[in-house]
Formats: sequence, structure tokens, C-alpha cells
Amino acid sequence: MPINLPRRAEELGLHYVEVGELCIRRRRRGRGFSYVDADGRPVRDPVVLARIRALVLPPAWTEVCIAEDPFAHIQAIGRDAEGRHQYRYHEEWTTLRNRVKAERLVRFGRALPRIRDRLERDLRRRTPDRIYAAAVAGRLVDRALLRSGHNKNGIEDGGRGATTLLKSDVKLNGTKVHLAFTGKSGKRIDKTVRDPILLDRLRRLKAIGRKRLFAFKDEHGRCCYLSARDLNTYLREAGHSDVTAKDFRTFAASAQAIAELARAERPESERARRRIVAAVMRSVSERLANTPAVARASYVHPLVVEAYEAGAIGPELMKGPLRRGLTREETALMRFLESRPSDERRPSRRAGPSAPARQAARPTGEPAAEAARL
Repeated sequence: MPINLPRRAEELGLHYVEVGELCIRRRRRGRGFSYVDADGRPVRDPVVLARIRALVLPPAWTEVCIAEDPFAHIQAIGRDAEGRHQYRYHEEWTTLRNRVKAERLVRFGRALPRIRDRLERDLRRRTPDRIYAAAVAGRLVDRALLRSGHNKNGIEDGGRGATTLLKSDVKLNGTKVHLAFTGKSGKRIDKTVRDPILLDRLRRLKAIGRKRLFAFKDEHGRCCYLSARDLNTYLREAGHSDVTAKDFRTFAASAQAIAELARAERPESERARRRIVAAVMRSVSERLANTPAVARASYVHPLVVEAYEAGAIGPELMKGPLRRGLTREETALMRFLESRPSDERRPSRRAGPSAPARQAARPTGEPAAEAARL
């Protein structure tokens, strides 16, 4: 079942709001700012002004809107210097989301062996039907950590993912699958995967259809193209769990980060530890074809970095038996997550919050109405 964040927010005493409900506006006034409500009247309530100051909104932000409600899950929104929407969330909302993300990672880690078993079985299908195409796409996502690829992005702005790849984006050479294409936000993707089984199945798909790679024949022999929805439906059925192609990226990013941090030294100097964390985020971002800031904010779970800084991650995490269907790094991540106190992994149902968040803005914008499922 999808995780219903609005409902869980209510259980914490938070109010799930739309951006349009943030009705306090910030206005430049001399060297500082003043604030007005929805009716254009100055905000003078010292409690409200203190809460706004606690948000530490960057002076460079424009079009700043702030919640009147101190329990709104979004406390403020604005545009940064590059015109991207940035958000300030209530601290309890941030805690809730992190717990839900950890819960989702555990769920995916338990489903992953089943997914890989199903992929291996369906890759042996003789008929190049929808299931076969979805299995090949799933294998590619697992090995190359590609985005699923939505038709809207792939067709309108040229940014592609797995299901919207063109035949010309994929070169097959010996035992290597070489991918070269333009991904989301114009990012150039250049990856090489060594996988003879994947190479053989991709070669078979190349013989079907016209330009797009992931084509298949329906029951009437007509050529059809695999969609991101087809792929995600297949993955959910294969894993017997509510998972998507994106989970491969978040799980792999956290697994890689925890493995590299477990093998790294933990110097006494906080500055030296920050350098190590930054180096790990660069390594993860290269694999994801993202920036280090995005890798840390959107893919590597915060618990991983927090545990390293607290000295709770070390070489011993990489020891012990492998879990069936998982790599050494993936096993370490699951062992780590399952060893955390339950209140770090599951959204709490305690009484509501007491203060707004003072977290940094996300490096990339988010939809105004956040998805109810992470």
C-alpha cells in the first residue's frame, strides 16, 4: 500500500497544505524585510515574526510566501537566484519524511531479491512480449541505475530514461553495453555496463520496432512501446511490494555511501570528516549522473551520514554473511537500517510539533503539492 504522508502528518498534529495556502508575503523594506498578510495588512504579531525569523529565509529569495499556520507542513516557499522553487518545511515534517524514506528503503531491500529472481526468469522468455521487454528494462535499471523514462520528458525536451531510450543511444560491443544519451534536465549520460545476458536481450529488442529500443509485440503481432507505467507495474508485481524504478537509485545510492563510509577513516576533526563525506557524495553522484548536492539531498538517506558522524559506522558493518539476492554493500545497508531503533525508521504517532524547521533549502525544486507516497 502507498504510504499516506498527509494522514501521517495529521497523526503528528501537522496540517498538510498546498502552496497557495501560504498567505504571508515578504516585502523588501530598506535593508531588511516586512511582512503582510493576505489582506495586505502588516504582520506585527511578535510570535509570528519570531517564527519567520527562525526559518532563516535567504535574503536572495524572491516571491517568498510564508504559512500563517505554525503547524503547516510547508512553512515557506521562495525562488532562488536561478529561479527554482525552494522550500522550508516544519521540522516534524522533515523527521517524518526521513522515517518514511528509511521504511521504504527497508521494504525495497526485502523485495529486491524477489525482483531479481523474476527478472532472471522472464529474461528467458522466448516471446518478445510486454513482460520480456519490462524484464530487460528492469535489468538495465538495476545495472545502470537509469531513471524509468517518462514519455513527456523523453519526447518533449529530449531527456530520456530507460523506457524512452532510442536504439541509437545504445551500443553493443563484445560483452559491454554502452549508453550515451541526454537525460533529465539536459544531463549527458555516458555509462558502460558489462553484462552478457543484458547485452544479448538488448540485441534482440533492437530487431523490433523503429527508433525506440524498448519495443514488443502484442497478442495481435503489433509493435508497441514499453512505458514507465508498464515498467513500474511489472516491478511492483515482481516484488510483491509497492516499489518503483526510482527505488533502485535511492537504494543503490545509500548502499554505496554506507559502504564507502564504513571503509573510510573517521578522523577526530569535524572538518576532515566533512571532506570524507563530500568525497563519498561525489562518488555517488558520478554513478547516478547527478550533482553531489542532489545525491545527498535526494538519494543518500540522512541516517547514513548522521551515523558516520556519530561513529556508528565502521568496517565491521561490511562483515558477515551475504543476504540472498543482495550484494555486500546492499547487505550492509539492510543490516544498518534494520539495526536502527524503530522510532528512527517508522513515522511516530506522538503529539504534534512545537517549532518550525530550520533546515537548509533543497537544492532542486519540488512540486507544490508533494506526492502522498515516497
